[in-house]
Amino acid sequence: MRFAVNWHVLGWVIISILATQQAQCQEVSAEGAAGNVNLVSELTTRAAAKEIELQQLNAQFRLRSTRQPRWRPWRQLAYS
Repeated sequence: MRFAVNWHVLGWVIISILATQQAQCQEVSAEGAAGNVNLVSELTTRAAAKEIELQQLNAQFRLRSTRQPRWRPWRQLAYS
């Protein structure tokens, strides 16, 4: 079974990140350029954390979905 990306969930994650980025950019633009550096750093950290979380979920899904039943090799041997 090949892992299929859940594009719906990924789309909502991207939309939520972009929505918070726009709101934070509007707040920071009044403060100046120094705040923008902090904002970019914070958003980069959040995006990286979310990507790691999605990769961990992918790994768990693949481990659980590709597990073979205990007696499958013996059944295959008997059927062949």
